[in-house]
Amino acid sequence: MGADFMYITIPKFKVTDEIVKEFNSIVDKLDDFDDPYLGIGYTKVDIKRAFEELKEFELRRDVAEIYLCENNDLKHYITGGLSWGDAPTDAFDILCILQDAMSISPELEAKVEEWHKMEVADETKSK
Repeated sequence: MGADFMYITIPKFKVTDEIVKEFNSIVDKLDDFDDPYLGIGYTKVDIKRAFEELKEFELRRDVAEIYLCENNDLKHYITGGLSWGDAPTDAFDILCILQDAMSISPELEAKVEEWHKMEVADETKSK
């Protein structure tokens, strides 16, 4: 047995105060969720704190940007590394919370994609 390589991504977008308010209003509609079988349990506060952390992702050592499309217009944040059963980075835990929240809320997932497309459009205009 040895270490496993684990990684996680999330679409990159600029987290503004307006987006935080919109995100929080969607999260407020959710119930706290707990799945003892999967070992997942988050409160609304956990999800909101994780989202606030995205503001600083460009400054973190354990996060990089990656293009996930042939025409290089789908920039994502990525983090990961070797794991012996724990999270490989602190950012990994943050992205897991956000990915889990998006998996239970189609509205939240759609909003993240919308914000990501706005980011892509802004980058395209500035080129």
